[in-house]
Amino acid sequence: MTSHQTLLEDKKEDLAAKALDPADLARPELIRYLIKSPVSSAITKFEGGAKDEGYYFGNHEFRLTPRSKEVLLTDLASYPTVEQLFRKRFPGVHWVTPKLFVKIEDAHGESCAYFREAPATTKPDPDKIDDVTDASKLQLREAWFSVKTGLPVAFKSGEATGRFTFEPVPGGPVIPPANVREKISEFAKYEAYQKQRSAPEGANNGK
Repeated sequence: MTSHQTLLEDKKEDLAAKALDPADLARPELIRYLIKSPVSSAITKFEGGAKDEGYYFGNHEFRLTPRSKEVLLTDLASYPTVEQLFRKRFPGVHWVTPKLFVKIEDAHGESCAYFREAPATTKPDPDKIDDVTDASKLQLREAWFSVKTGLPVAFKSGEATGRFTFEPVPGGPVIPPANVREKISEFAKYEAYQKQRSAPEGANNGK
């Protein structure tokens, strides 16, 4: 499986890339991320033209998939996958640490720091969420980071490969489809109501 990943920069430390759910029948052709406030987005285009849209508000994901007409809501405070944490990490290279550095080499058209991690030798523990949500640790993982910019250039996990590109951030906020905007609005009102209910009596009136 190959994927081309485009990331749009709002804050460099928040940039990330995302892999696809193995259950998807078509392979991803392009995954484009935009990290903004208050809403971020991750739009996946599949070979054949289908599209998967994820919108992120607060600590929740609002998702539209080719398999469902409903807006799927996920609480990312529970057990988020590596891919769902793209605002904080680069999923394709989330495993990279300094101790896994191998060498400097020319790769993908530029000088890169090369990192490599051998497959885990133990079977995943079904009682450990990290083992369940990150199956990539069971395969050989490789990553290349630009020596010039420090940003990721490419990764390989088993047979899956991905490339990163970075673009200027467009002006204006992320505008989700109408049905997603409606769900986000409903959720924002509900969160505000919950905060109001949990506030100490008189907290909003006295100073």
